[in-house]
Amino acid sequence: AEAQQRLAEKQKERQELERSLAEKLKAAKRLKKEEVGFKKYKSRTWLVLESGNVKVFYKTQTEKLAEKVIEAAEKYRLECLRDFDCSAADWSPKLDIYLYPDGASYGRSTRQPPETPAYTAVELLNKRIVRRIISLNADAKNILTAILPHEMSHIITPQKLTSENVHRWFDEGLGISRESKELRALHYGN
Repeated sequence: AEAQQRLAEKQKERQELERSLAEKLKAAKRLKKEEVGFKKYKSRTWLVLESGNVKVFYKTQTEKLAEKVIEAAEKYRLECLRDFDCSAADWSPKLDIYLYPDGASYGRSTRQPPETPAYTAVELLNKRIVRRIISLNADAKNILTAILPHEMSHIITPQKLTSENVHRWFDEGLGISRESKELRALHYGN
């Protein structure tokens, strides 16, 4: 009887925890740009959309996509921090996302093939993150559902592991794990 009572208490605690988590997720989904406090301004060559943790640099023709990218980046940042057990308080410096309007401009600026969807770099100095950058090709498919979540995992990995020698296979595996179920299935054939 005592064991059943403890089991019932544990189940009740779990249900309360699940209910609390569900409420927090609903609240996070209700966040609007105004509540997050996005700022818009112009730098020398870019338009900039900035939140508390992310800056998106974009051109006029990608403004609508830039708004979606910053919202998604904030969402994925929180998910990755939670899933990789990282502290949000350690998020400094801000993530810079460069949203190139097409493959040609993306290729010229990043020196990556123009058909590549994204490139991510995290600069470390004495095992401390000093810069986080994601370069996105606006011509790429699935930017919000596959590319950005994948690249966000590459941004978080050094924060968690604080090592300059993260194996590429490990980092790529984490990136793929952030993609949608359908896209992950495509990787299994490789």
